[in-house]
Amino acid sequence: MEERLTVRIGSNLSEFERKMSQMQSKMDSVGKSMSSIGSSMTKYITAPAASAIAAGASITAAFGWKRLVGLDSTKSQHSLPC
Repeated sequence: MEERLTVRIGSNLSEFERKMSQMQSKMDSVGKSMSSIGSSMTKYITAPAASAIAAGASITAAFGWKRLVGLDSTKSQHSLPC
């Protein structure tokens, strides 16, 4: 003879749902903070660095690499004490 055991498990999920909602709100807040930090880094670090690199490339293109190296070598030779 076949016997069956049926178990019904139930719980009140309202507390769990409330805690998950709180966690989602905190994660949203962290995400917004990280986005703000990334924007600030782009504005104050990446953009100025890119501008400096572009300026250096423009100067190199305008004067030529060999001339810049020659000027630097001449200055360093004159600045050494004899």
